[in-house]
Amino acid sequence: MESFLDPFFDLVGDSPSLMLSVFVFLAVGTLAFGVMGFVRVKSSVNRRVTGALSAVASDKPGAQKSLRTSSLKTAQRLIDYSAKY
Repeated sequence: MESFLDPFFDLVGDSPSLMLSVFVFLAVGTLAFGVMGFVRVKSSVNRRVTGALSAVASDKPGAQKSLRTSSLKTAQRLIDYSAKY
């Protein structure tokens, strides 16, 4: 294990401020990638749900439906969509 980390420690030397800077950079970079991944997944899920719900609303534009009927149909579409993917 020592031979694996020797080049890194030779590069850093005895500078604790440089070592702290490297660790802060890695921590902030990891956090930024995590936030970007979360935002991307959230927007993707919102887009899919909006597409599934708009399909229910556009089935029969002039027809009046009860809330129960449209809720059941929406729930069934979401279940089918989630089972598909």
